[in-house]
Amino acid sequence: MDTTRYACLALLGMLCVAEAAPTLLRGIDPALAASYSPQQGSFTCLDGRSQISTDRLNDDYCDCIDGSDEPGTSACAVGHFFCRNRGHTSKRLNSSMVDDGVCDCCDGSDEQPGRCKNTCKEEGSVRRAELKAQAKAYALGFGKREGYVKEAVQKKADWTHELSGLDAQIKSEDASVKKLQDRKDAAEAAEKADRDREDARKAASSVPTPEPIIDQLAANQAVDESSGAGASDNVANDDYEAAGETVPEDEATTQEAVEGAAEEAGEAASSGKTEEEMAQERMAQWIKSDSPAPPPPPTPELQQLLEKARAAAKQFPAPQQTGEPSLQQDESRPDAQEQTSTEARPEQPEASAQQAEAEAAEAAAQAPAGWLGKTLDTLRGFVGLAPASPSEPGKLTALSAAATAARDKYNAAHNSLSEKQRRQSELQGLLNQDYGPDDAYLTLHARCFDTKADKYTYEMCLFGSAAQKDAHLHTGLGQWDGFKDGYSIASFTNGQHCWQGPPRSLQVSIKCGSIEQVSKVDEPNRCEYTAEFATPAACSPSLVEQAQRESTAAEQDLKGHDEL
Repeated sequence: MDTTRYACLALLGMLCVAEAAPTLLRGIDPALAASYSPQQGSFTCLDGRSQISTDRLNDDYCDCIDGSDEPGTSACAVGHFFCRNRGHTSKRLNSSMVDDGVCDCCDGSDEQPGRCKNTCKEEGSVRRAELKAQAKAYALGFGKREGYVKEAVQKKADWTHELSGLDAQIKSEDASVKKLQDRKDAAEAAEKADRDREDARKAASSVPTPEPIIDQLAANQAVDESSGAGASDNVANDDYEAAGETVPEDEATTQEAVEGAAEEAGEAASSGKTEEEMAQERMAQWIKSDSPAPPPPPTPELQQLLEKARAAAKQFPAPQQTGEPSLQQDESRPDAQEQTSTEARPEQPEASAQQAEAEAAEAAAQAPAGWLGKTLDTLRGFVGLAPASPSEPGKLTALSAAATAARDKYNAAHNSLSEKQRRQSELQGLLNQDYGPDDAYLTLHARCFDTKADKYTYEMCLFGSAAQKDAHLHTGLGQWDGFKDGYSIASFTNGQHCWQGPPRSLQVSIKCGSIEQVSKVDEPNRCEYTAEFATPAACSPSLVEQAQRESTAAEQDLKGHDEL
């Protein structure tokens, strides 16, 4: 009897509980359950525009404009379905995803009963672990960020101090470099001037000595005076030929001179030049050439030059110790001098002869300017050559050494100044760079980070460049273009061009993390890449608080679901 009574009471209690907690309409948010209560007899659309009877809820016909009367069907395009997902996180679906054959809710409530397995417990457990780890990572990252900020303050102070010192050094060294440049320019000018004199002396020394020229021209002039007109010379030549004899060499020379003079007159007449100009050209060619061809007959002006040269020889006799011949020896030279020289000079080995010639040349170069030098200068002036001024022994070497030393000092100082100026410009750029809030990203300015995706390695260097690499290729994805969207995006643009496409670019989403890490590289559009980058520099107190709230909410949802 008592047992039957107790059983009836228990059954009555269960019925009462069931009546007190009616089953919720499919797809509605528990927070809106009161609006969908069947006891009201009617339902007011959530936008307040219309009212319908409760029996028209979830009847697979859209009565409300906002679709709120069909939370558990796909009748309304703008409606929403609520997944309770006990043991996991609740979420909302678009009504079009209801009964489409895809399990979108972990509890399977968006599909017909028995179609989907409830996986909320397993997925919830994983999600709660992720949220807990994220909250911990955010807190750790924010702690590192504080270190980044302190490092940035110290780094900027060091750069500022270094820049201040460089400014002073550059100012001082710039003045010093200018002085060294002036000294270098002066030393090089002196070196060049002396080298030019030395080159002129060497060029002048290659011109034949005037003695054979004077003798030959004088002989030609004497022959011209004694032989008369060219016709008589031709008669004399005919007499020799008629007698079967050879024309003597001196008479042949005279004939050649006469013929040369006639040719010169003809050329002068045809070219419009005077005989004097033609003679100067011929003499210049003969003096500069190594050819042994004899000079042309002298003009009256050249005859005057010869007379002045001989007069100068009498006034400035050559010193006997230099080995230069005297004027008297020069006048009687052709036969007697050669014979005397030959008889007086004993036979010596070839090396001794070369040494003697070298000593004579050196003595002649060091001797005071006698009649030979004056005559040579006169002849050079006649043919348009400047007299040479020989350099002092060892002077050119000393000037070259001085110029080299001045150049070395200038180059060393100039290179040192250039390096300091380069560093000055670099420091100014570093100090003017945008390193984000509190300069937290400054510590990353010289670091690069990469990740592997498929067969490529993607590398990103903040404030530098980004690239796609493999074993053989290096493709530029862009140069640093700054932060975008409130420091949430790191932008790299103007990379290598795609074939018939735009230049490559990379947009990196920045998020808080305990370490620096690149992930999720993708190419949503042709040659436009995206990636994610975690770094402590992106962490903030608000992010840490948000992560902690999400983790706590997930734990509370689990407890609430367990209680239900």
